[in-house]
Amino acid sequence: MKNLLKYSVLAASIGLATACSGGGGGGNNDKSNPAYDKKEVNTNTKVPSSTYVRDDLKAEVRLAKEMRIFDPANNQTVKMMQLSDYPEGVIKDTFKTSNTDTSYVRVLNLPYSNAITLHTNETGEIAYSAFYGGHVTKMADLPKGTATYQGSSLGLNTSGSLTLTADFDRKKVTGKIHNRHHDNGNTLNDIVLESAPIRSKTMVSNNTNESRIAAHFEGYTTSGGRTGEYRGTFAGPNAEEVVGLVADASENPYEGFVGKKQ
Repeated sequence: MKNLLKYSVLAASIGLATACSGGGGGGNNDKSNPAYDKKEVNTNTKVPSSTYVRDDLKAEVRLAKEMRIFDPANNQTVKMMQLSDYPEGVIKDTFKTSNTDTSYVRVLNLPYSNAITLHTNETGEIAYSAFYGGHVTKMADLPKGTATYQGSSLGLNTSGSLTLTADFDRKKVTGKIHNRHHDNGNTLNDIVLESAPIRSKTMVSNNTNESRIAAHFEGYTTSGGRTGEYRGTFAGPNAEEVVGLVADASENPYEGFVGKKQ
């Protein structure tokens, strides 16, 4: 698993929240830039997620959400997806590498961010990993007060609901991934996201090599008596979204999550 995780990090340009671009202040809404939809997922599948991105940030967000899966064995890109062109919600697709006939990618897509799970079969061993990325919020641009984020989680064959509370004044987050179930219908344990500090972290975009001081959090999880960890960041010019992943005790990511500020 650890070898594959390393391979996946190298192979996916979106990386661990490293695909990021610049942010900014407020802006006006017009017909070309409708009001940001706070629903957990905008169900209009005919509308690209970029519709709800602020006009002056559309180009930056588009660059941040360009996903490339790179096969180092053949030194070539085996899959490219411009996630800004896809609607909000779950995206499912396949790709091939030098070691696999069929591998899978699943994406939770929001206007400013995305959580991605990859599954491949390398040397006969099935393994998977999770990543997150997007237009991350600068630490200096975090709002004041508290905010609750509602959203979803997604793994290789699992899904659930996210509730996360951010206390921006005290620089802490806490939350839970609940209503989890396997694709076969079996219910799964909730994942408790224990209180974690919000700290500054320098993040570098794989697509542009741009760096910025982002608001990042890392903490511990409990689920069915087992411990693990989670990490994430905020996305959008005013922390409109939260995005991250959950990993097991061996630091193997297995489920990504996204949410919108309510």
